[in-house]
Amino acid sequence: MTALRCVAQLPVSEDSTMAGKKNAVGLYITSPVVALAGAFPYNTRLGLVYKQRRRDIRSFRLQGVVDLYDLLDDDGKLSTVIELTDTTMTYLYESDKEMTATLRSGFEWSDPKKAVSAVYGVDLIAGLGYYSYKEKHITYYQDTTANTIRPDFNRSVSEKTIEDYSRQNFYAGIDFTFGCRANIGKSWSMVAQISPEILFSPIRDLHYNIVPHPLVKDESFAVDFRLRLIELLLYYRF
Repeated sequence: MTALRCVAQLPVSEDSTMAGKKNAVGLYITSPVVALAGAFPYNTRLGLVYKQRRRDIRSFRLQGVVDLYDLLDDDGKLSTVIELTDTTMTYLYESDKEMTATLRSGFEWSDPKKAVSAVYGVDLIAGLGYYSYKEKHITYYQDTTANTIRPDFNRSVSEKTIEDYSRQNFYAGIDFTFGCRANIGKSWSMVAQISPEILFSPIRDLHYNIVPHPLVKDESFAVDFRLRLIELLLYYRF
C-alpha cells in the first residue's frame, strides 16, 4: 500500500511523443521505495529490464532478476521453548537463506499512445537458486549466582545441531504480469504490477553438513507457485 500511494502522487504526462520511442530500460524499485517510506523490504528483488516495441501495443522484453528472500532475517531466530527444567531452558533455533537468479524473456502488451494504460505480459523463466537451512537446540543454564526470585538462564550455553543442509536448484517456469503504466514527462514511465509465477525446480545438488535428519527427504522435483504483490518498475524510454 505504501508503494501504491507513492505512485498515485507522481505527475502524469499526456505527451504523445512517448509513442515514438521504441526502446526502454527499466529497474525494479520496489525495495528502495519501501525503504525510503520507512518500512523494511521483506523479500528484496533486484532486476534490470530491456524492452523493444515490435508492434503498436506489443513489446519484446528481456529481464535479469535476483530475488533475496528474508534478507533481514539472516541471523536466524529463537522461536519456542522446547524443554524447561529446574536448571535449564532449551530453545529451538532456525535459520534459512534463499536466493534465486533468473533470466526472463517474453512479451508485454500496453498502448504507448495513452498516458495511462493497462499492462499485461508473459515470460519464460530459466535460472539458478540456492537454499540453506539450519536447526539447532540451544540450551541456557541457570545462573545460580544471581540473587533474584526469577531464575536467570544466561550463565552458559550449549548447542546441538539437528539439521544443517543446503541445496542448489535449476529453475524453469513461467510468469504473468498484470498492472498499470503511467508516463512521467517525455521520457520516463512508471509501472505498478502484480506478478504471479510458477517455477519447476529439480534439485541439482543437495549437500548435508551433518547426518541428515530422518524427516528430511531428497525431493527430485518440486513445483513452486509465487505471487509478488505490487512490484514497481521505473523505465527510461528512448
